Amino acid sequence: MVKEYWEDEGRDSPSKLTGPDARVLVAIPALEALLPKDLRGVRALDACCGEGERAAALAKRGASVAIMDDSEGTLNECFQRLTMEGLHADLVVGSPDARSDIPDESFDLIVGGEEMLDIADLGKALLNLQRAMRPGGALVLTLPHPVLGSATSITGDKGARQLVVRDYFAPEGRGPRSRTLAECINPLAKAGLVIESVIEPRPPERLKKAGRTNWVYFDHVPQYLVLVARKPGTGASALKLAWISRALGNDE
Repeated sequence: MVKEYWEDEGRDSPSKLTGPDARVLVAIPALEALLPKDLRGVRALDACCGEGERAAALAKRGASVAIMDDSEGTLNECFQRLTMEGLHADLVVGSPDARSDIPDESFDLIVGGEEMLDIADLGKALLNLQRAMRPGGALVLTLPHPVLGSATSITGDKGARQLVVRDYFAPEGRGPRSRTLAECINPLAKAGLVIESVIEPRPPERLKKAGRTNWVYFDHVPQYLVLVARKPGTGASALKLAWISRALGNDE
């Protein structure tokens, strides 16, 4: 259970569009469902590593993991969490939009979460990440669903939670981590990546009895948008990461 959500992380009060429950119930299970069970031999990067759940999922499957963040405090806390679980990761200080010095074609798999939307220039960040990906490599982003940024949660007359959308297209009405659907997807294409799938995950049934009161709400209102993209080409990594396409029901 995540006890804190971006407190004392060296950031300027990022929006809590999706809280810990949504990340635990929706985002992380959605990522885990896409990952191959065996990632040995795969070099992976968690761009903007956050609290470390994504990096842990990669390392537990045998991947050689690097974690990146522009906050050394965040990196250290993520590293300590991994160490406590008997896992390891290399540390990369900096934001993806500022690290144009990452060696070309050095990662087979790159993942990122809501922290990616704190980046000042997402388009430049994706260009840098695309360059750092090996041909055939995959990028998986779990981002706050666009509808949440312009919405307010209220309690209806019968006590049910409801989501009221204000002006979806007005930038001034959206939170700092909010993007429209087009603003989430188009930068991937502009960075030269091929979008394989767009997923609106629901919490898995196996977590329904996990004591999370938000499960029903998350099952009705999309919390996350999962974007799966691939760098054109083939390589050694593509064979192992073909599992991602199979998990999506796509033909290779």
